[in-house]
Amino acid sequence: MKKIILILFATILLSGCGLLPPPSPIMWENKTVTPETSDKTITLHQEIVRPHKSGRYIYLPAGVYKHVATDNSHFYFEAPTPPVYTVKQGENTDSQQVPGGIAISKSMMKPCYIYMDLAPGAKTWIWMLGMEFMSEEGNVWWKRNYKPSLL
Repeated sequence: MKKIILILFATILLSGCGLLPPPSPIMWENKTVTPETSDKTITLHQEIVRPHKSGRYIYLPAGVYKHVATDNSHFYFEAPTPPVYTVKQGENTDSQQVPGGIAISKSMMKPCYIYMDLAPGAKTWIWMLGMEFMSEEGNVWWKRNYKPSLL
């Protein structure tokens, strides 16, 4: 038991020091949501491009993202035009535009995600924006009519 605790402690310590690589932002997690509309919006006043060393990247367009759904942990905001998901392999590039947007956490302590609309009544998280996205509020994006920490 002591060995397990020591290993967990060492892993946490090394991760915090930057000696271990951060987890990959690329994911695939289906979420059941409740459609919901309100006057809540977020606005990206510049496009966001998130690259990954694997040759994949995601592009979110600038503009007003409208609140379209919720689940127990996140608000879902639909992009004004579909995000572009791109995979580069050698000389080949494959890009897809799929409806989706940004899932903003209801808690300031949880990460945000980019999602795609792949099935009715569901959202699929495809890319973790992480906590740094929340720290970009006021510089890259801003919110209107909601406070995540209070909902």
